[in-house]
Amino acid sequence: MIINSLSTVETLPENIQGNKTITLEQIDTTGQVILHCKHFGCNAECGKSIRCEIKLNPGIALVPVDVGNPSTLLHTYKINLPPKKNYKTDYCTEFTLVFSALPKNCTAFHFIEPDAPDGEGWVIRNVKRSATDVYSLTFSNQLSYEGEIDF
Repeated sequence: MIINSLSTVETLPENIQGNKTITLEQIDTTGQVILHCKHFGCNAECGKSIRCEIKLNPGIALVPVDVGNPSTLLHTYKINLPPKKNYKTDYCTEFTLVFSALPKNCTAFHFIEPDAPDGEGWVIRNVKRSATDVYSLTFSNQLSYEGEIDF
């Protein structure tokens, strides 16, 4: 199954038909920005004895620091968008976000998740642009990112 450019935000598992499985390798990611994310719970019991939920706002964008239009969320992998829920099953939850291309002259960007009604949106500022546009983000009490990932 081939997924062409989507005009709306969709979650990969929703694109599965029958027993076919879609992997990131099957998506044409040319010119797109890929964020491999790790979300750590607020304490060691998060996802174990405490039922914690990760809420992902579909309005997440990558905003160029200098100039240009924001990069918008195209696909998610291993995480659902509302109204579906994401309950942690372990202290660390891993998922991938795929965004539209950033402007060619962009050298750094901000990862901005609009505030939810409870006022808790994720923000990581001044992520330096890499040659591959593949990044590793860690969400915890101390947000962080690592630049280019070698495969």
